[in-house]
Amino acid sequence: MQRLPGPRYWVIMTLLAVNMSLPGLAAQRTMPLLGGWAARLDISSRPTVLRLRVTETPNHEYTATAFLNPEPIGLRPLVNIKVNRDGSSWSLATGEAPNLFRLDVRQNGEGFVTTYTVGKAAGRAQLRRLSDDAAMNSQYTGAYVLSSGEHIYIRRVLAGLLAGTVLSYLEERTGRSGILYLVTSNSFVAGPSFAVPDPVGLTVTFRGDPTASLVWKPIGHKGLIGEKSTSYKRQDVQIPVQDGSLGCEALIPVSTGRHPGVVLVPGSGGVDRFADFYVMADVFAQHGIASLACDKRGTGVSTGDWRYQSFEQQAKDVVAGIRYLQDRIEVDPSGVGVWAFSQGTYAGPIAASTGQASFLILVAVEAISLREAVVISNVEKLRRQGVPNEEITRYKDYMGRWQQAIMEKDFKAAERAYQQYEGATWLPGNRPAEQAWTTDWMWDRARLTWPYEPAPVLRTIKMPVLAFWGSEDQETLPSVHRPAFEQALRDVGNSDYTLRVIAGVGHSLWLDAPLVGSIGYTPEYIPGMLEWLRTRITDKVKN
Repeated sequence: MQRLPGPRYWVIMTLLAVNMSLPGLAAQRTMPLLGGWAARLDISSRPTVLRLRVTETPNHEYTATAFLNPEPIGLRPLVNIKVNRDGSSWSLATGEAPNLFRLDVRQNGEGFVTTYTVGKAAGRAQLRRLSDDAAMNSQYTGAYVLSSGEHIYIRRVLAGLLAGTVLSYLEERTGRSGILYLVTSNSFVAGPSFAVPDPVGLTVTFRGDPTASLVWKPIGHKGLIGEKSTSYKRQDVQIPVQDGSLGCEALIPVSTGRHPGVVLVPGSGGVDRFADFYVMADVFAQHGIASLACDKRGTGVSTGDWRYQSFEQQAKDVVAGIRYLQDRIEVDPSGVGVWAFSQGTYAGPIAASTGQASFLILVAVEAISLREAVVISNVEKLRRQGVPNEEITRYKDYMGRWQQAIMEKDFKAAERAYQQYEGATWLPGNRPAEQAWTTDWMWDRARLTWPYEPAPVLRTIKMPVLAFWGSEDQETLPSVHRPAFEQALRDVGNSDYTLRVIAGVGHSLWLDAPLVGSIGYTPEYIPGMLEWLRTRITDKVKN
């Protein structure tokens, strides 16, 4: 994800209608502005992305919620929403000058245009509709092969707050990716980066019922026809696991013979099969590799709760996925491996170490304990901010005591550590709260995951390994994790590994473009991974 702008960075403003039961509106089934929208607001040196969602209550009153990223203003009071009778004109505002946030929305030929005021900034922007109709989006999902030979993947992804699950695209060769904004029921546009909707740089038109092709037209270029791939089938499956079941999506090649397979393991957080990185499941399947992408415990249709699951327990779910693929007639049981991202690279090798997996592909590989990695990552961020060494030493002492207090559930010890360093610029602004200390699931999860040391498991990995890091990753520092990972493989005598640190990208291997942010994966990633799979795995299974 990125990858997508993280929810922690979005600013929430809730604009709530009061007494908006207008004559005649109750009989109208829908209003044109209902649903989700995005716009580019030019209020700083970097574009600000507006997300807006308008809904109607059972009493025919209207509510609207907006997020801005990056953050130009904070939480605002609730105010009235004004709308004309046919819904072609809206006014949404909160706050007063000099902190006014206001949208005056009017219908135009492309949908809706808004004039906006954000503090002292003002301007005009086109609202782009977010395509969040699951049934409609599903019919377009899949791989398309352009007349140029390029592979395009259309997939539903969870695109952050207010967006829901929307349609997105990925170009395999370039790695470029973005949200597709709805124009008509079968035509879409995309902007210059994943989240920024304007200026439009691409139009996509789907053709056929059911969908059989698309017209792919970057602005300024001739449109290319892309035929929808029939190389693999998509199936929803439930896989029994300890204390429940996993809801998964299996993508299975339809050509004759047996195929290699791969189970995808997500990173941190409560993600389901619509996480943006799960587009790799389609990439694998299009290239003849059966893939399995599952909802984490407690998300989608999976049972349980990922928050209270250790890495060892998560690995058992991965093993269940491996066995599911191995049991399918279309899959060569000796050729099933694991792809894992970020914190998933703790669980992936554990599953592989059981002897079930035949290869490992790891992105943003964690090779030291999460407890240690958190401190090292934060220290690097402080160094980049120019914090003096003596302050960094003080920070390390504080974090050591703080983490130990968490592990021992010792609130008093945490409070003493906070008091000792109160006033330090790096100290969190909120004092520890005793009630949260005992009820917040995050501390329970820390106690489950912090103690895990990956080195002993990594020293058992003897299968082929491909690992990636981004040179600019500040969460999983390649200068720390790569040597630790390589040493573990050397200790076990594994020489069949390829370790790549890709320049200029961060945690998710996404590239940033000036002014507009994340534009997609580095071009070195997907083609390099597919070539590695071809030489190490795919050709061997065919033979």
